[in-house]
Amino acid sequence: MQQAARQQLWKGWLRRYWHDRLQGMFATLDEIEMRKMLEWLLYLGEAFLDAAALAVRFPAIRIEHSRIVYEMRESELATQFAVETAELLIYLANYLVGYHATDLGKINARLPPLPAQLRSRLDEALARSGVLRE
Repeated sequence: MQQAARQQLWKGWLRRYWHDRLQGMFATLDEIEMRKMLEWLLYLGEAFLDAAALAVRFPAIRIEHSRIVYEMRESELATQFAVETAELLIYLANYLVGYHATDLGKINARLPPLPAQLRSRLDEALARSGVLRE
């Protein structure tokens, strides 16, 4: 999809759908759907900004066999939206299984300087997940 089409899709109905699902409308989000929605983040272009802010509000789930961190290792979204990426990494670090630690570390290494408080929260989350060793 072209960027304009992605923005139209996000602004047209997809953002409202994500918001409504977080509120429990239609049905409670299940883990399979949340995992898929997380993977959509990489394909939303500039809508990543809004979508990541909603994604970090997902309930706690165990995330296995997800392509999001693997593909985000080289995605320009990580550097273009560094603050949102850091918030997403904090969320993901709590729920990804251990074999994703290397990918989290690679994404973290690509981030430009972050505000001190956010950097501290991210470092703590990554340390808990085993990415950063003390």
